[in-house]
Amino acid sequence: MTAKEAHTSTNAKKAITEAEGVDDSQWEKTYKGPAGGVITVRSEMGEPIHKLATRGVKFWAEMDQKIFSLPKEKRVPELKKNRAYIIKKLNDDFQKVWFGRNKAGETVDLEDMTYGEVVRRLVDLLYVKHEARWIDKSYTKLTGDFIYRVEERFTKGKGNPSLLQSYSELNDPYATVEKILEAYPEAETQLINAQDVQFFLLLCQRRGQKPTTFVPVLDENFEFFFKKDSLWQSEDLEAVIGQDVGRTCILQGPTAVKYSKIVDEPIKDILDGVHNAHIEGLTRDIYNGDESAIPVTEYFGGKLVESHAEAEFEGLIVNQDAEKTTYRLSSSPSATLPSLD
Repeated sequence: MTAKEAHTSTNAKKAITEAEGVDDSQWEKTYKGPAGGVITVRSEMGEPIHKLATRGVKFWAEMDQKIFSLPKEKRVPELKKNRAYIIKKLNDDFQKVWFGRNKAGETVDLEDMTYGEVVRRLVDLLYVKHEARWIDKSYTKLTGDFIYRVEERFTKGKGNPSLLQSYSELNDPYATVEKILEAYPEAETQLINAQDVQFFLLLCQRRGQKPTTFVPVLDENFEFFFKKDSLWQSEDLEAVIGQDVGRTCILQGPTAVKYSKIVDEPIKDILDGVHNAHIEGLTRDIYNGDESAIPVTEYFGGKLVESHAEAEFEGLIVNQDAEKTTYRLSSSPSATLPSLD
């Protein structure tokens, strides 16, 4: 992941090279907490996975212990009990922030946002403004589909055409959103209703769509929103809040990371190092480090190594030695003769 050819973001590569790592005999310490800059957490599939012990991943480990280890029926009460703390940690330390925020910049629940605030928040979190791009094409459709719902709620007459005629109009989302919200001023003051809260949550979990970059609600689906699609951020740090590598999840083994010390090392140099170290180890173990004791065998252009092995095909026996190749028909009267082809 630190190779020159890897798509890992530069700051993520630096984070890897700065981790100390541990000896092979100590890697199990990562199950109990950070060891050598690496910690083991539970993946979205419920399996142990090693990651750099960033602020975000240490919070993941905390959620594994306090929330995701509980029976599902006990999770929501615990989430509500720790609501303020969890939301603060999401906003301060994690790659997936809390969605709810009003135009005053205050942290709120989704149901306390206006339609206009929801639309603008979608653009803020799914569109990389300083690079003028959506994080993923499917986010354009997600935002557009919620805008269509806004238009359905606030249009005055029947049969009026949608102001958003194509998802391509969201290639410049800020101008398009302002044009649409100016046409529906009530959307700036009307809180989103309960039905549209559920519609929004369904949009966020739609199959075939890239999972969202935020957590919209603390409910029975919290683990899905928290863990799903958690590794791409280390390759696209520009799309992370504040380009903060400390929020991200970076896969790395606790022993392997000990030997990753160069940022952007060419893959050729890495593989040459493995190759040469392997040869040095064999030379040391088999020939006591004496290269002159290694036998030389010609493998290209030398005499054919003698072989008297026979190969038998249907109706034909082939014998090959150093000087000739002999083809012999089978002597069995019931044998099938080889094809003329």
